[in-house]
Amino acid sequence: MIVDCLLHAHSSFSYDSSTDLADLAKAARARGYSCILMSEHNNTLDDEQVKAFVARCREVSDDALLVIPGLELSFSSNRVHLLAYGIERFIESMSKTCTFGSLVSEIRAAGG
Repeated sequence: MIVDCLLHAHSSFSYDSSTDLADLAKAARARGYSCILMSEHNNTLDDEQVKAFVARCREVSDDALLVIPGLELSFSSNRVHLLAYGIERFIESMSKTCTFGSLVSEIRAAGG
């Protein structure tokens, strides 16, 4: 089975995009994609913003297109980024004690 998907997409929930999530979904549908794997930057978000982002992903999803929430987790002084899909809560990664291993554990605990 082949699934056509957009991968590592940013919307206006990230600092580097001004595209509304509904516009991304519309473009994906027009091109026949089945899903979008979102990757919003976590280093400018907080828990409430992630909750709003997850709700918006659900709102623009339908039977033809699944918009999967995800975060691009920045760590190691923003030199390393880890993509985490299926995440529905904020994950902090910018502390000096954060490691790749601790992030993977946090992602798994969050269902990603």
